[in-house]
Amino acid sequence: MKLRVQIPETLDDVSLGTFVKYQNARTDLERICAYTGLKKEVVENWNYDAVNKALELIGHSINNCTPIHLPKFRLDGRLFGFVPDMDLLTMREHVDAEAWANEIWKADGINWTRMPELMAVLFRPITAQLGDLYEIEKYSMERAKQYVDTIRQMKMSQVQGALVFFSTIVRESIVAMLEEELTMELTKMRTK
Repeated sequence: MKLRVQIPETLDDVSLGTFVKYQNARTDLERICAYTGLKKEVVENWNYDAVNKALELIGHSINNCTPIHLPKFRLDGRLFGFVPDMDLLTMREHVDAEAWANEIWKADGINWTRMPELMAVLFRPITAQLGDLYEIEKYSMERAKQYVDTIRQMKMSQVQGALVFFSTIVRESIVAMLEEELTMELTKMRTK
């Protein structure tokens, strides 16, 4: 009996939850099971060539992703939206986003386990909408925990898009802060 296995061609078709399971897998067997959703008993009966081909296709899939920043998308029948104005983040949002980011980005690499929690800070249910404008649910960690499982269904292209957008904002903020500090230092030097 031949078994036909569907492996997404790109990371665009992989959910955040699936990717987190893949990243946390310790063995090739666990990686294949995480990425395909197949049971361990099925993959254990594959021959060596099938295992290598699956790992090759998964590797190709992971290396092919088109980051797409979608400010709004639907999951489980709910409309979610990206924080509409990063300048209006509350202190609690900043603290929680930074805490999750510190758990994710470590000196020894990326730990994807907490990415759904970070995405739950950045994306929340939309409470009001008028055309392209929208408001999202007021942030609370307790409420965010309630839809983390839903956020795990986000496509990796959306996650990557949010991360690119987020990193661009952070980079611009750092550049602006450095320019301001440089200007202050130059002003000090001129007044001496």
